[in-house]
Amino acid sequence: MIYVLAYPKFSKKVGRAIAEFRAEHEPERAAMVRAHITLVFGLSGLNENEFCEQCRQVAIPLEPIEFSFSNILIHKDPVEHNYKLVANVDTGTDKITKVHNAMYVGPQSSQLRSDIPYQPHMTIATNSKFEQIEAIKTRSLSVHFPLSGVIERIGVVRLEQNIVTKMAEIYLKK
Repeated sequence: MIYVLAYPKFSKKVGRAIAEFRAEHEPERAAMVRAHITLVFGLSGLNENEFCEQCRQVAIPLEPIEFSFSNILIHKDPVEHNYKLVANVDTGTDKITKVHNAMYVGPQSSQLRSDIPYQPHMTIATNSKFEQIEAIKTRSLSVHFPLSGVIERIGVVRLEQNIVTKMAEIYLKK
């Protein structure tokens, strides 16, 4: 499966707090992939080189995207059938959503899940039990909201057998 991930840049304090929280509350994912905002979810059957080139054409002209998270929420994942603690993007949602939409133009458009509205977010904890994720939510990050960051690069990655492989790393215009 192919994914496109936006890698947020935070202050060192915020970045460290998010990494530590994820390492404690979703250790498998934290070890597999760094904190990110997913732009494209689980594509298959594409010409990978053409898709990477399309991602470059979408991303390279973009200015870095400033954003903020205003809070964390519990989300029931309809695909993985588990519960996630997510930091929803507040400021910057429109710009990130435009990038998401542009990445789905072309042959991959048929794989866009129109039944699941896109909400830019970063998952910081995952659990199969609602009670557990609710208990995790009461433990806060060691930093206070809102959390601000900037997206300066995206990655096109392949996920196979719980191994993430980088296919392309694309920097936004500076």
